[in-house]
Amino acid sequence: MINNSGKKDENIDGNSSTQFLIKQEGKGQHIWSQKKKASRRGKVISQGYTEKKANRIRQSTSIPWRKINASDQDSITELFESSLLDNKTDFVKLIMDRLENFNAFVRRYIPILYEKDRQQNSTIILEKIRDFLRNLFGDSKFQFYEDGKPIAFYEDKRPYHHCFVWAVLLNRKEMATIFWEKDTDYICSALFASAVLKELAKRAYFSNNVELTMSLKEHSRYFENEACTLMTELYESYPERGSDVLVTKVSRYNSTPLAIAHSQKLTKFMANSACQAKLNDIWMGNIAPHTPAWKVVMTVLLPVLIIQKIGFITIENHKSTRIYPSQNATDTDGMTKKNNTDHPDVYLFYNTPIVKFLFYLITYLAFVVIFSIFVLTDLHPLSESSPSVFEYMTWLWTLSLAIEEIRQIGDLAFFFALFALFIFSFGIIYQAILFPNSLSSPWELFKDLIYLPYWQMYGELNIDQIEGKEPSECTSDPVLYTNGTLPRCAQKSQFSSLILATYLVLTNIVLVNLLIAMFSRTFEKVEDNSETIWKFNRYALVYEYFDRPMFPIPIIIHLTRIIVLCYYNLRKRSDDSPFPFGKYGKNMLLFSTC
Repeated sequence: MINNSGKKDENIDGNSSTQFLIKQEGKGQHIWSQKKKASRRGKVISQGYTEKKANRIRQSTSIPWRKINASDQDSITELFESSLLDNKTDFVKLIMDRLENFNAFVRRYIPILYEKDRQQNSTIILEKIRDFLRNLFGDSKFQFYEDGKPIAFYEDKRPYHHCFVWAVLLNRKEMATIFWEKDTDYICSALFASAVLKELAKRAYFSNNVELTMSLKEHSRYFENEACTLMTELYESYPERGSDVLVTKVSRYNSTPLAIAHSQKLTKFMANSACQAKLNDIWMGNIAPHTPAWKVVMTVLLPVLIIQKIGFITIENHKSTRIYPSQNATDTDGMTKKNNTDHPDVYLFYNTPIVKFLFYLITYLAFVVIFSIFVLTDLHPLSESSPSVFEYMTWLWTLSLAIEEIRQIGDLAFFFALFALFIFSFGIIYQAILFPNSLSSPWELFKDLIYLPYWQMYGELNIDQIEGKEPSECTSDPVLYTNGTLPRCAQKSQFSSLILATYLVLTNIVLVNLLIAMFSRTFEKVEDNSETIWKFNRYALVYEYFDRPMFPIPIIIHLTRIIVLCYYNLRKRSDDSPFPFGKYGKNMLLFSTC
């Protein structure tokens, strides 16, 4: 291990195996992953300092070690606090195990550490930390420094976690690593640290602090790499348990490693082979692995092939253990286990994400056929005949698809905002020069503002109107153009031609080239990291079709949701709520059974 002075620690057995304990709080299990070669991580977690090493540390400082009694806990605690504040990682490692009651230290000194670093009241600081973490992870149930609850309420089961969070927020990578190695839930905690540092890097960037931004980004990548390394080693040693860790809800974060990686855009971890293997399992569902795609398509079209006696396709219909929320649970995660009864093969097949995807694809092709038939053969005015069944189906289906796709407009929000800025700014100038003191209605005025500049972007310049040449079809008489007899003529102005030239340069040259540059930059970024980005976005696809109802559009227009809601209201089973843990709760609980 590299210490603060840049030297390597001695007396570390590079061939000895190092053990990591990963606790799955959601299942109450303990998974042991033993590393055979420490060099695979590029470093070794030290199991302790030798006396020779400790003496060398003592001699390199001005602290009077001889005056400190090993039984004097007050002196040791004071020294430990000063070591934390001064970021002396060697002392922290040396003294930490000599504290008799680490919980008591956390209870008393963690608020003090925040106060001394930020010169603010600890209560205010802890509340800001809580709000920051909740906003970052988008979870109001994030269990961290609740109002009216002292830190002693949290530290009993996770004292090292509070020191870990403190070190992460202060961007002290070595210090955070020490407490991370002492704590549990290594993978989830590493992802948490990476996400927090990544967000802090964004804020430092907007504050024009380049050096701090680079440091935060580097440390964020460090913890993400640590999570990837641990996940790879655990999955290689215990594939099934490694998959379970990805979807096991950790109570302190109220989420799972897979959900954190996706919500915080940790693409490298999501591209890990263990994550992709888990997504493959979820995607195939109960269908036997390595089933050819053509067999799945044929079974979707011919449901009779699902019958197992035919032997065309294999559905694994076994009893599985799922995790459900429970009000009477006593474990740390508030979860209990129930054994599901066997479902019919038809249900298991059509509730599989890959089958839902194919089903939605087939129904979309059917929609295209129905739409074509309607447009080609049944497009009559309402005065001649009432709408046909094809027309009703087309309208209903189109509305459903539009609702599903509206959210994707946000991808071009920046360009639309820039586009609107040019349109309205030059539209106002045109209107003020050509038609001053307008008497038009608000709607007509709004239309006139965007009419000229919008069509000029596509080459419709309207030179006659811009230069103010009066055609025979318009008038300058206020009485005539006010009552709508004739349109108003534009006033002559040479300044309007200059405005037109400036506008065309900005829109046809600058704005269009800016759009091309934006698309080119996006394409280059995607091209350079295409595989990683594809693996990351694959999670969203699997998640979407895992969560979608069995039936496609337009059948799902709130119909399935209403039926489910009525069902659970009639049964009055709050513990079986379809959305027990918010956005990811239902899916993550079910993911653990896939």
